[in-house]
Amino acid sequence: MLKDKQNEAIVKTTIDLAHNMNLHVVAEGVEDEATLRYLAKNGCEQAQGYFLSKPVTSDGLLQWLEGWQSKPYADRRSDTRPFQKAG
Repeated sequence: MLKDKQNEAIVKTTIDLAHNMNLHVVAEGVEDEATLRYLAKNGCEQAQGYFLSKPVTSDGLLQWLEGWQSKPYADRRSDTRPFQKAG
């Protein structure tokens, strides 16, 4: 998507279509910060993928959430949080 204009057009169109249908957009497979920032800039509300966390068990998820909530975002990333908190 970041290197291919056709893929970029598909992503932008998909985000626009979802918003036109009053849906929230969740991107899957986000593997780097550049992709996360691009998606946020283009209206994607949420994301998941290896950049945020590798797959974990249910117990591992609880531990990850505890650590995620206790660390300020600025301490983990170079800029402000691009996505809204789910919920």
